[in-house]
Amino acid sequence: MIDPGYDHHRAGVLDYRVAPGPALPLLLDAPHSGTEVPADFVPAVPKQAWQAISDPFVDALIEGTGVQGASVLKALFPRSYIDLNRGLHDLSAEVIVGDWPFWPPGTRGQQRGAGLIRRFVDWQTPMYRQPLPSASALRRVMDFYQPYHDLLAAALERLRQTFGAAYHVNCHSMKSVGGRMNKDAGMKRADFVLSDRDGGSSDPQFTAWIAAALRQRGYHVAVNDPFKGAEILRRHGAPDNNIHSVQIEINRRLYMDEASGEKHSGFESLELDLQAVVADFTAGPGRLMPPARRGPAIHQFNPPA
Repeated sequence: MIDPGYDHHRAGVLDYRVAPGPALPLLLDAPHSGTEVPADFVPAVPKQAWQAISDPFVDALIEGTGVQGASVLKALFPRSYIDLNRGLHDLSAEVIVGDWPFWPPGTRGQQRGAGLIRRFVDWQTPMYRQPLPSASALRRVMDFYQPYHDLLAAALERLRQTFGAAYHVNCHSMKSVGGRMNKDAGMKRADFVLSDRDGGSSDPQFTAWIAAALRQRGYHVAVNDPFKGAEILRRHGAPDNNIHSVQIEINRRLYMDEASGEKHSGFESLELDLQAVVADFTAGPGRLMPPARRGPAIHQFNPPA
């Protein structure tokens, strides 16, 4: 059994690091930035195509937050292999041959083409030449998907038991302009979009505190628009149990050239700003821990100075 109080590395699957010094009740994770290709991943499209649906460099952006006291969890495999932010039921019947044990009774999956294992790479180009055997898809769940979610759940529960509350920032990146399949198609996006499933995955005070800390540094921040959070927040956010999960989408134009896919000069300044936000978590009286939805308050928020 994995002890989430210690560093853990599982080759090709995940890397988890606890804070090297005094720890905070804070965990950041990057589920979509992995680049290590599993041996059985043989897509029908070029590497550039399936890499395009990843969150490039987000794992590197948050790595330094451990120095400020955060725990950091990173997936090492590509999002296009299996998507950690989709539910196990969210699989198109055209992707596999055979039954899928996670479909609700009487259904045969969804038809959007994205989902847990992608049917299409760009909404029209097939990801695979032929459907995957359902047993192969299930191995992806057991060997990659489930270990990540299990460790994340254990780490958050350990923080909650240690500190009385756990704070989780689920880190992603987004294109600077909404794509044609998005609700904000053609619109320029904010520097950051924070999501908490409209308060369902976190006390809104924690979400508001992150937004204030980013705005203080000159960033434009939107909340729950156009994103509201997906499976990771649904699974792990439990504000009534003092586990607070917020999704953060980082605009790629802040740190990379979207055309070339390379980092630009903004990467380092953004990296330092994210570390500074984590450092602010301890600023002011108290430890920035909001009360549970039920029961007595244990701490109170203080805005960034």
